[in-house]
Amino acid sequence: MLQQKLWYISEKDKLQSAKNVIFKFVEFTGQYSAKQEELTKDCKATKEQLASATDKADDLVKKLENTNGDLERTKNILETSQLELSQKNTELNKLKADYDKVVLDQDNLNGEHDALKEDK
Repeated sequence: MLQQKLWYISEKDKLQSAKNVIFKFVEFTGQYSAKQEELTKDCKATKEQLASATDKADDLVKKLENTNGDLERTKNILETSQLELSQKNTELNKLKADYDKVVLDQDNLNGEHDALKEDK
């Protein structure tokens, strides 16, 4: 009878230990599931942030490409204007040279006219 009681106590302890292991397993499984859910949410949020950042980066690239195009057009306009200005400057220098020649010729004519007057 004592041996039966000892066996009963031993079996009861084994069952309690098994029950504790099962309880800890269930507790761990619940914690694991909660952590997995939390990580899934974090992953989804990170994925959304990455998508948003990618969209913003794409927008910035488009803006840079547009700005680059604007700068290229402005550069072409400036080069064309510089060429036109150079041509106008050349024309102006030619006109100035012609004017200086006319003034010199006029001075020479005036000098000859004054000399003729004195001769009379």
